[in-house]
Amino acid sequence: MLQLLQKTELNPRQNEYIHKTNVAAHSLLHLLNDILDYSKIEADKLELDPHPFELEELMQELAIILSGNYGENDVELMFDLDTNIPLYLGGGSNAFITSAHQPSQ
Repeated sequence: MLQLLQKTELNPRQNEYIHKTNVAAHSLLHLLNDILDYSKIEADKLELDPHPFELEELMQELAIILSGNYGENDVELMFDLDTNIPLYLGGGSNAFITSAHQPSQ
């Protein structure tokens, strides 16, 4: 539905809303997949799908998701990343976000 809406004439603010909604929808889909994979984690049968990803893009998507929680308030999130961190990383970017929130054992 979002792709159909993008084909219509929209002002810049509406385009921004479409982009943010699209990013949030993809993140929600990944979250649902993570929840469904929970039983695989417990059974030690979860296999990650490693692939290269760009850290900056990942952080931008995370900022969109987090800033969307503030409704009408304009919120700008800024990340201070160590300059020694490579721009491109290998692994599952969604697993990277998920594992950051899971307690270590």
